[in-house]
Amino acid sequence: MKVKVLLLIIIMGCINVFTVYSQSIVPVFFFKEHPVTHNYHITSDGKNYYTINGGRASLGQISKFTLFGDLVETYSFKLDMRSIMYNSTSNKFYIWSYDSNLYQITDFNKGEAKIIFSKFLVNGQAGLAISSDGKFLYSLQDSVLSLYKTSNGKLHKTIQGISSGPNFAQGSLSVAVDNKYIYTWNSETQMLYAYDLDGNKLKEVQLSAGTFGPSLSCANGFVFVADDGNYVEHGFWYAYDIWAK
Repeated sequence: MKVKVLLLIIIMGCINVFTVYSQSIVPVFFFKEHPVTHNYHITSDGKNYYTINGGRASLGQISKFTLFGDLVETYSFKLDMRSIMYNSTSNKFYIWSYDSNLYQITDFNKGEAKIIFSKFLVNGQAGLAISSDGKFLYSLQDSVLSLYKTSNGKLHKTIQGISSGPNFAQGSLSVAVDNKYIYTWNSETQMLYAYDLDGNKLKEVQLSAGTFGPSLSCANGFVFVADDGNYVEHGFWYAYDIWAK
C-alpha cells in the first residue's frame, strides 16, 4: 500500500510542498528557472549548470547557474533546442536542435554555434545524450537505444527493450547517461529506469517531483528532471542522487 506523506522542502529560499509516496525519493536540491518557452535540458561543466529552453527558435536561450542554482547569465541562441551536452574530455559544449542538427557552441556571449552533424537523426524531437568520455551519443526511440560515434556520427550499436514513457511528452524519446549508468523514465508515473552501460536494467526508482518528459538529464553527478514553465511560468529543476543509500 502506498502511504502519502506531505513533505515541506525549504532550499535556497524556495518553498515547495510535494505529495510523496513512502517508496519514492526526494530531490537533493532544486532551483527555479524562467525558461521563456520550455525547460528542456541541463548539463554541467563541474563549475556551473547550463540549461536550454526549447519550443521557439526566436526565443532560444541558454542560462548559466551556479552550483547552488543562482542565475549567473542568460545567452541568446536562435535555435529550437532539445539537448545541451558537455564533453569533459574536450571541454566543449554541444547543442542538439529540433532542426536535426548537432552544433558545437563556439561563443556563448555572441550566441554562436557551428554545425557538427547535419540532419543527424530522423526525429528532431529525440533527446540526445553524450557519454562521460565523449566517445558516444545516445538516442532513444521506440524502446530502442542507439549509440553513435561522436567522431563521425556513425551508428555503433543498438540496445533493444528499453523502458520509457508512452509518448514524447512523457519521456519516450528521453535518455540520460553518466559514467556508469543509462537512465530513461516515464514522467506520467514519475518512474525512473536505470541500466548499466550494456543495457541491463538495474533498478526502478519512483521520483517525487518533476513531470516534464523531455527534461531528463545528467549533470554534475545528479539525475535531473523538471517541472515545465511552459511559456508563462517559472519551471523547476530537481536534482536526484539515485544511488544514495
